[in-house]
Amino acid sequence: MHDVTAVYGLLSHLPKGSIAIGDKRYISSKLEEFLKKLNIKLSPIFKKRMQNDDDYFIKRKIRKGVETAFSMITAKFGKVIKATSIGGFLTKLKLFLVAYSINCFLKLDEEKQKLVIN
Repeated sequence: MHDVTAVYGLLSHLPKGSIAIGDKRYISSKLEEFLKKLNIKLSPIFKKRMQNDDDYFIKRKIRKGVETAFSMITAKFGKVIKATSIGGFLTKLKLFLVAYSINCFLKLDEEKQKLVIN
């Protein structure tokens, strides 16, 4: 499934007033209208018009963080995730995400760990 097709189901779960950042593949009047009904703003990253976008570098930094986290998580998956049902697959996926989150937490220094807990 192409990620633009899947984005309809994923973004519809965002809280109202959220801002969705994506690259030029997400530029779609249909998607923008869909998100507008959910009170979610689509803010794509335009490379050619970056001079006109005050938030260009902020959006790039956020997107880079998401891409890096996704790469690190999928690198841990292995070539095949063996599951006999969608429920089993989703359980394994959730466990990968929990393990990744715990690993990130443990890499924080003690002060930052206290901030996360509080």
